[in-house]
Amino acid sequence: MENNKGLNANALKTIAVITMLIDHIGASVIWEYVNTLQGDERDIWNTIYMIMRFIGRIAFPIYCFFIVEGLEHTRSVKKYITRLAVFAFISEIPFDYAIMGGMTFKYQNVFFTLTIGLLCIWCLKEIEARISEQGKQMMLKVFVIFIMAMAAELLKTDYSGFGVVMIALLYLLRKQKKRQCITGAIGFCWEVTAIFSFVLIYFYNGQKGRKINKYFFYAFYPVHLAILATIKMICFG
Repeated sequence: MENNKGLNANALKTIAVITMLIDHIGASVIWEYVNTLQGDERDIWNTIYMIMRFIGRIAFPIYCFFIVEGLEHTRSVKKYITRLAVFAFISEIPFDYAIMGGMTFKYQNVFFTLTIGLLCIWCLKEIEARISEQGKQMMLKVFVIFIMAMAAELLKTDYSGFGVVMIALLYLLRKQKKRQCITGAIGFCWEVTAIFSFVLIYFYNGQKGRKINKYFFYAFYPVHLAILATIKMICFG
């Protein structure tokens, strides 16, 4: 029998999409508006901006969790990595204009972090399958995580090496739900509202939920950024 209690995958992903949208509206349009204001009005809108950014912290841990879930259930890891990488490149220009204010290589969008994170845990899975000696396995895992985290740092991706390390930790604790959630909450404790993500993840029931085309969640990222970039250019030049 299916476990219908708790939150299914599509419910969690929808929460991530909504909180990410709120975050990006704050980081793009609202922030630009704040910079046109002065005095008390600026203080009010700056508070609104901060609240929106705090709400947005809920999204990334959920995406990290589903990278781990995706690896466990995908039919083709190579195709999965390719999809993430393709959407990373598609999203970069909208991301730059919506969030960074123009083309730049100083900071790359979160799809790059997720792609590197997936590549990292795929390597960890291969190590587990091919090497039985625990000490050697542990050393290779630490080496892979370090290399992948450094790659994210060098590329200056959103959440950078920290994001990759958190994806790796969630993968390593994937069979211990309570420890996975506690570790995740501790890891993200510097972003207070992100801790709430792991309360939601704890109640994940393992079901997909009502059928939604998987490309919706991929396409939403560049599409909403492109819309925000357009609004920003029209309203603020």
